[in-house]
Order: sequence, then C-alpha cells, then structure tokens
Amino acid sequence: MKKILCVLFILSLVVVHAQRKPKIKGNRNVIEVLEPLPAFHTIELKDDLQINLDDSASESYSVVGDDNLIDVLRFRVVDSTLIITSFYKITGKKQLDITVNYRQLKSLIVRDGSVVTNQRIQADELSILSNGLARIELSANAAVVNLSLEESSKGNFNMEADSLSLVLKDKANVQLYGVTQQYKLKMEGNSSANLEGTSDSLNISLKGSPNLKAQKLEAAVIRLETGETAVARIYGYRELELLASGASRTYLYGNPGITMTTFEDSAELHKEQE
Repeated sequence: MKKILCVLFILSLVVVHAQRKPKIKGNRNVIEVLEPLPAFHTIELKDDLQINLDDSASESYSVVGDDNLIDVLRFRVVDSTLIITSFYKITGKKQLDITVNYRQLKSLIVRDGSVVTNQRIQADELSILSNGLARIELSANAAVVNLSLEESSKGNFNMEADSLSLVLKDKANVQLYGVTQQYKLKMEGNSSANLEGTSDSLNISLKGSPNLKAQKLEAAVIRLETGETAVARIYGYRELELLASGASRTYLYGNPGITMTTFEDSAELHKEQE
C-alpha cells in the first residue's frame, strides 16, 4: 500500500510539473503582425492574455508586441471556433496588444485572461461563458443573450436583448446594465451581482449565499425564489411573487402588489424607501 501511495504521489508531481508553462519575458523590440484567419463564429481564450475584439469585414488577428512573444501565441480555428493559447507564461513585456477581428460572433468562452470589445456586438443570439480568473468587458445588442460566469470570473456588461439569461456560480461577480423584455437570473454559492436597467419580466432564483443588488433594475413583474442566506435588493413597480425561506433577506424598493407564495423559516422582507 505504501509503495502504491508513493507511486501515485510521484505521478501527481509529474503531472503538476508538466502542466506548468515555461516563462518568458519580452525583448522590448516591438513589431506589428497581421494575419488572416479562417471563418469562425466562436472564440475561446484559454490562457492569461488580454484580447480586444473588433467587428470587421473579414476574420483576422493583429499583434503589436515584443517580437519574441509573437511566436509563443497560437491562433487556430477548429469547427468554427477560434482557440487562442500561449505556449509560455508571459512574465514581462514592453507591449503586447492583441486584437481579433471577427465578422460574426455567436459565442465567447473565456477560461483565463481578459476580453474587451472595442465596438458593440450585433447578433441574433449571443452566448458567453467564463470561469477561472477570467475578465470580460462587453457591450451587445441581440435578440437572445445567455451569460454564465463561474469560479472567480468577473464581467462588466451593457446589454440590449429581448431575452436575457444570467447564471452566476461560486464567487463570480458581474456588473450589468440591461434593457430587456424577459430577464432570468440564477445565482448560487457566494456570487454577487450589481444590476441596472429595465425589464418587463424578471425571474430570480437565489441559492447559497449570493448577494444581489438590483434596486436600480426597474422591473414590472418579478418572481423571486430565495433561500439559505441569500440577500436580494430589488425594485418592482407592478407585481412581486415572493418565495422565501431559510435565513434569506429581501429588500424591496418600489410599490408592487405582493403575493407571498412561500414565506418560511426566518426569512425576512424589508420595505425600503426609494
């Protein structure tokens, strides 16, 4: 048994070491590179890089940076997905500006690093997923928007959509200004959200210990299901259906009609002044 445990420990060390990227510093000799890309509609960033997105007539990428860093970057398109990675962990540089030019964007996956849009994305349907330590700053107009943030990722969004779905898990954090007809929000773990804008219909589900600040999100009709130690600040002006349990706390702004479908345990409802 001891021999087996020893072998497993050594193998785990080998795996961890193999997963570590070698480090590199820029040589401070800045050049510019522009390369075309095959057509894609999805972008996946896997490493700690900062990517700027630009709407364009054709797909390409440009890099302005230290010339010894250019070759450590990899841009490849697989099944209409542009996958961006780095062979090395970049620990220092004079400059490294990476821009991806897209013609059509349906989906964005950010597993590390950051993505910033230089222009407002126009799409029929837009899906965004982030995890790890990823950061996203993005504006978009779309009929349908689906946002999912997990682990310690963060997002800053400005959205106009007919239908908007936002899912937050773990320690994810989001700031979002949205104008939408149908808004669906699900928060779990220790996630947090600061929401502003307007919505005709707002459906909220809170589990764990999330912190929702949505007193500047004016919604006509709200359905709030909250439990455990969740904290929610909401603004409603027509109807509120409340399903509250556990030690959850709800702070209500506005003057909607209230239907308490469930009000259990030590749940609290506070009426706040506007």
